[in-house]
Amino acid sequence: MALHHDETSVREALADAYRSALAGARSDSVPDPDAGVRQDLATLAQVAPAAGTAAGLLSAAAAAPVGIDPDTLDPTSEPLTTLQAVHEHFISRRHDGVGLLAGPMPTGSTLFAVVGRPLVLRDWMRAVATETHEQTTDDGRVIRATIAYRAGPQPIAVRWSAPTVRARSYVAQGAALRTIDAELRRGAQDAKDAQDAYLVWAAPPHADGRRLVVRTRRLADGVTVLGNGEPVPWHVARSSGWTLTATGAPIPVETTTTPGWLTEAIRATWKKETER
Repeated sequence: MALHHDETSVREALADAYRSALAGARSDSVPDPDAGVRQDLATLAQVAPAAGTAAGLLSAAAAAPVGIDPDTLDPTSEPLTTLQAVHEHFISRRHDGVGLLAGPMPTGSTLFAVVGRPLVLRDWMRAVATETHEQTTDDGRVIRATIAYRAGPQPIAVRWSAPTVRARSYVAQGAALRTIDAELRRGAQDAKDAQDAYLVWAAPPHADGRRLVVRTRRLADGVTVLGNGEPVPWHVARSSGWTLTATGAPIPVETTTTPGWLTEAIRATWKKETER
């Protein structure tokens, strides 16, 4: 199993899952036992978007979401395993975000995330996921070197977006006519909200049943891998207007393998359930 590698297809698949989770399968012969809660969730999602995201993740990724505090990014619930549980949580905590817990997933994959400031993450990825190819002359002199990313699954990016600012219109009068440029100023709250980004993978199990075991640990200055039980936010909206959103969902679609360079980079191991 693997992740959708095309961001557009991921978003379309996740959007379809959202619609399916909220609308339910339509059948003339088989009644939908969740029809009532789907309708309630569709209404709730208009004022609490994370409720719709949670329902979509539950349907699309077969992963139980958790509520996420928008300020601390800590879990506010146990895993929500049913649509009714999703509705009950977000009807009482409408400002919560939503996330997933790192670790084993019902699909058999292992969810983990590498977290850090965006530029630090970029440098880390370049250090662990690239290789240099050199072109040399007959006498061994390097005449050209190119750097390329190794083969491997594309991670899902979870990152912050700045609030949309509406520019004000000014009217300057008389001889003092002048143009006023509106600059976007970010205060202390904005600086606080410009937090870490996440790169998320879902590693499928080996054919022999071994699963990837990831422990939370520091990988480099400013870079940490989040392992079993750690919360990974998926959609968070703050009162300041900053939003944290994922580019996709951990939807298994085909057979693949997790490359050795990635497991080595996060210092993970492959084990069977009985070996843990």
